[in-house]
Amino acid sequence: MAGRAPMMSRRAARVVAALGTVLAVLAIAAGILWVGDSLQRLSSRLEALTRTQKAIDTRVSALEGASLLAASGPAGPETTGGATATARDTEAQTQSGTRRFGRITAMVEGSPTVELTFDGAQLLTGPAAVSAAAALGVAIQGDTYVLDPSTSTVSLSAPFRTPVIVYGWDGAGASEKTTITAAALAKAFADPQGPRLKRAYFTLTIREEFVTRIEQSLVR
Repeated sequence: MAGRAPMMSRRAARVVAALGTVLAVLAIAAGILWVGDSLQRLSSRLEALTRTQKAIDTRVSALEGASLLAASGPAGPETTGGATATARDTEAQTQSGTRRFGRITAMVEGSPTVELTFDGAQLLTGPAAVSAAAALGVAIQGDTYVLDPSTSTVSLSAPFRTPVIVYGWDGAGASEKTTITAAALAKAFADPQGPRLKRAYFTLTIREEFVTRIEQSLVR
């Protein structure tokens, strides 16, 4: 019995050592999992902060653009070559957001949105359009006329999948309507369609500082 006691002690020591090793491995694994979870939470937080910063930047750009438009002329009507018009672009409030009319002069894919430069214009219809065009010595067909007295632009953001309604897309007929995305429109601004798109007018729907819909106008 005396000879077996040391042997059992050595076995017990080996078992204790093995258990210690297992516990140490488990502790290290738990630490790695905790670090990974912390990094994931930190990454999610950084993404949220990035989105918040993007919204703030967009808001600041919009306010700067509004200040530029206000500084470009008096709050009331201004006279341009005999025609009377306001300095601000055509803007209307709807249930889906604010609708603005004008040209998109530039579009680039950013992260995580498409960044566009917008030059607002005033869309006149009916007698107002005819009178304004006549005052400027312009002959128009129909009863719509675009007056663009301001060259001030604003920066706006649109999610990649924002729906865009365009005409004559990719060889289609001039009056044929196609639905694409803001990301596809941004790519088109860099290809041979770019100059034609920059000359076109669009109506933008803006909600909570982001463009949620873009629709090309057939008005020229």
